[in-house]
Amino acid sequence: MAMLEVKDLHVYYGVIQALKGISFEVNQGEVIALIGANGAGKTRFGSWIEENNYEKVHRISAQKSLSMPSSVRTTSMEVAKEDLLYGTHNDNKDWLKNYGRKNNRWNNNLNTSLLNDYDKLMVLLHSEEYEKSVYYKDHGGEKPITKLDKIQRIWEGVLPHRKLEKRAGIIDAYQDGRPDKKYNGSEMSDGERCIFYLIGEVLCAPEKSIIISDEIGRAHV
Repeated sequence: MAMLEVKDLHVYYGVIQALKGISFEVNQGEVIALIGANGAGKTRFGSWIEENNYEKVHRISAQKSLSMPSSVRTTSMEVAKEDLLYGTHNDNKDWLKNYGRKNNRWNNNLNTSLLNDYDKLMVLLHSEEYEKSVYYKDHGGEKPITKLDKIQRIWEGVLPHRKLEKRAGIIDAYQDGRPDKKYNGSEMSDGERCIFYLIGEVLCAPEKSIIISDEIGRAHV
């Protein structure tokens, strides 16, 4: 059974029709690329999918800030997850899923709002790191592999000349072989921060999500 099925979709910019009768389906594990010129309707297509399938879609906007915080404080995993996925946390989970995401994560504008959630991503990553470390310290067992561990492995694989170092609420980077020349994650290059962010967003999406990454090559710093 397909995770997503779209039939005869039409999308308009006012009176201008951007998408004309698009039909397709997405199965688990598949990757689909949508290519088009500026103004062709790619972002509106992605936001339409998210708005109509919010239970299983995590969308990464083309309009995003890549300002990595120099340090963060941990919080509960529930609060950290809700802040990242919905832009806020609330006891009313139905409101969060139906309205909180649009109101807070996207500022009531799914198509053009600047997504500014790097700090929320870092809080979630460090909160999970702390929680799993404490559990391992108290209960033993197999040493946990955290999302930060996975990001570090993938990031260093993409950028083999660079290394990451984790500290409490802080990420540092340095050139391979020069650990004496560390620099804070907030001072990483645009590309280094973008790669870290995209890996983190994908890893922090709910399991079995449909992940929509809108125009990976364009970002605002």
